Amino acid sequence: MSEQTSLRVLGLDELRSFLEGSPVATLVFGLPDQRVRIANEAVAELIGSPRSAIVGLRPAQVWAAGDARRAETALSDLAVGALDSYRARRRLRTGAAPLASRCGCAICRSSMDLSRW
Repeated sequence: MSEQTSLRVLGLDELRSFLEGSPVATLVFGLPDQRVRIANEAVAELIGSPRSAIVGLRPAQVWAAGDARRAETALSDLAVGALDSYRARRRLRTGAAPLASRCGCAICRSSMDLSRW
């Protein structure tokens, strides 16, 4: 007899709490509109803006020049299923000079509705 293990999927509120409390700078983009849905305090500190000012921004407002275009392309590819995930180096727009950062993006193909975030 085999024992089956069931993984519990985090609810929206649990996921938001986890990401917002993370010390790792995190942005969550909605698809297909490509607007920031979640910006945690760590990324707000790096960018130099309050979280409330970052939520709703598009890639061109978060990432520096060419990085923004590449991010928009990758997010579009995620939205249509051409990619499941990607990793890249991007430069965040900050109050001073662009700041180099690593980013990883993945699409969660579940029934999660991020539109209310």
